[in-house]
Amino acid sequence: MTPLAHSAIGFLGWKRAAPDGKPALAFLFVALANLHDLDFLVLAALGAGGRNLHQQFTHNLLFSLLAPLVLFPLIKPARIRWGLVLVSLSHLPLDLIIRDPVAPVGFPLFYPLWKKNFNLGFFPNIWRGGWGEVVSFHNLCTVLLEVVVVVLPVIWLCRRDTLRMREPERL
Repeated sequence: MTPLAHSAIGFLGWKRAAPDGKPALAFLFVALANLHDLDFLVLAALGAGGRNLHQQFTHNLLFSLLAPLVLFPLIKPARIRWGLVLVSLSHLPLDLIIRDPVAPVGFPLFYPLWKKNFNLGFFPNIWRGGWGEVVSFHNLCTVLLEVVVVVLPVIWLCRRDTLRMREPERL
């Protein structure tokens, strides 16, 4: 998925775990939801030669659990801590369903215990490469599908929670 879907899930996690939380906490949830794709910076530095590194070390259960645990000393309420864990874990199923046309296909979900790559590959992938691929009809359709499948339901869930909080209590 693109950062759009991961960010939407991070925002939903923030709304659920800390509905009256500060915007800085929302940024933390969104950043953690996208942290797994930090390896793209490595790809950019290595150029095309590093393409096979994407998703190899940051897309696994160990990374998904360790990343939020680093933040635990800074965050006190348990609800927010576990919200961060769930947001971090949410990255994996979202990326698991994307078609992966670049070898190695998939990612090692149970790394370092088991290096087998997993990929369900039924959701269209984003084409990467030159501007002709990035700004393509295929990518537009993929992003619109992502908006319909992930972002709009998240907006609906967040709005529903906000409306529920505003309703006066009935006696």
